[in-house]
Amino acid sequence: MKLIRYFSLAFNGVESRQATLSFFVSAIGLLLILTSQSGCGSGTIHWNQPPTPRPPTLYHAYVSTLNATIQRYDVPMYQTSAPSATVSLSSPGLMAEDQTGTLYVLQSSNYVVAVAASIGFGPTQFTLRVPTGTGHTEAPSAAAVAIDRAGNLYVSNPSDPAIDVYSAPVTSSSTVAYRFSTGGDIPGALCFDPTGDLFVADGPRIIMIPQPYMTSPRTSFALTLYSATSVACDSGGNIYVGGGTAHDKIDVYQPPYSASSTPVFSLSLPGSNTAYVAAVSLDPGGDLFTTIIDSSNNPNGLLVEYTPPLTASSNPYLIYPLSNANTVAAGQ
Repeated sequence: MKLIRYFSLAFNGVESRQATLSFFVSAIGLLLILTSQSGCGSGTIHWNQPPTPRPPTLYHAYVSTLNATIQRYDVPMYQTSAPSATVSLSSPGLMAEDQTGTLYVLQSSNYVVAVAASIGFGPTQFTLRVPTGTGHTEAPSAAAVAIDRAGNLYVSNPSDPAIDVYSAPVTSSSTVAYRFSTGGDIPGALCFDPTGDLFVADGPRIIMIPQPYMTSPRTSFALTLYSATSVACDSGGNIYVGGGTAHDKIDVYQPPYSASSTPVFSLSLPGSNTAYVAAVSLDPGGDLFTTIIDSSNNPNGLLVEYTPPLTASSNPYLIYPLSNANTVAAGQ
């Protein structure tokens, strides 16, 4: 009622003209505030600004790019965020961070590079050529890395196919401690749930491997996606699967898992109808980060953040244009 009375003054003399001007200025200001603080629909950049004073950094998101860098962003992120640190690394691929803050980066499918992520972000600690040791019948070929709670390194090897395990502490001279078959064809992205179950993206399906990995029965379920590029596990045992086909989505699955598991909901992607997911990762606070490749747009990459609780109606909290974005790993 106050706004209506305020607006009605516009028709009553010189003072009302001033009131009218004040009203429209106030209305525009209110609209800008609501726009900057509310979630926007998919495909709309959320121009959120950091509050003053800026909240302390809680976590980090590490983004590899096609122009041979890994960029570290402080979380919370904002539309005005810039990398807090950058290191150069040729051909970086999927990444994983261990509990000590070391970032393991797959490089050129032949190496795993360890970077001191949380203590200055670089320089490179060591480079490990993979695979090594005995039992490998084909040329080196690695697709993804994962770290368990004990610090052991797991490398998916689609050329055999198998998972190679390097025991902690991992160094440049480490060799394969043991290896196990996934029961699939082309093991790719990996993640561990809180109980230690290993999830493997294997083309058009996910394979769940409980402990002990060498002998336990495998559970495999088909995806609604044509092919999985990445998989991430949250603290509740839910998994998030990103697809690598034009305008795929992120499918969310919940335990218990079986051969008939289907997505409980999906997160739609911003960008054009040619955009696809390159990687998905969750930070310790439950925020989901994904890198999206969108060759039809300029910039041709996006870093997208969804905040919990995640539901079928969740829209991106942040859509951050990032040329040449490749993969992302969120961590401490």
